[in-house]
Amino acid sequence: MSAPRIVLAAGLVVLAQLLNVCVLARWSWPGATPDLTLLVVVALALLGGPASGVVAGLSAGLLVDLTPPGAGPLGLTAVAYALAGAVAGRWHRPGERSLLLPVTAAAAAALVASAVQALIPLLSGRESIGSTLTGLGASVLYAVLGALVVVPVVVLLDRLVEGDPAEAVRL
Repeated sequence: MSAPRIVLAAGLVVLAQLLNVCVLARWSWPGATPDLTLLVVVALALLGGPASGVVAGLSAGLLVDLTPPGAGPLGLTAVAYALAGAVAGRWHRPGERSLLLPVTAAAAAALVASAVQALIPLLSGRESIGSTLTGLGASVLYAVLGALVVVPVVVLLDRLVEGDPAEAVRL
């Protein structure tokens, strides 16, 4: 991975987390709150494969864990996002353009990340199975809808940074 691509990835993760904390968390969302940081991890995993997805997920998850208000145990989100990045990276198809690809990867990644994060409240008895399933469904729905916007934007920015503006126009 080139240095400009690493800087872009880090900047996008930080920007997504800032938007999560400063904007999205202040609104009332039914079921769960959309997670832009996870969608950036999905986009990076789709661009680079499972290994890039794990690295991006672990880094982004650690940032999420350290960003106030950190509600869970330190490292839980990092592990959840790393697993989600690995899952999303399985849909890495260089040169292939499909609307179904990022949507499916985002749904699978959101399901994995939300399930891992829901384990502790569920096992400790703080949440019921019904509310956990509602949260999982909402997370997957928000990820599918968000992937339609976030993934193409990240892919476009990646192509611009990599110096391929003619290819960047063809999403």
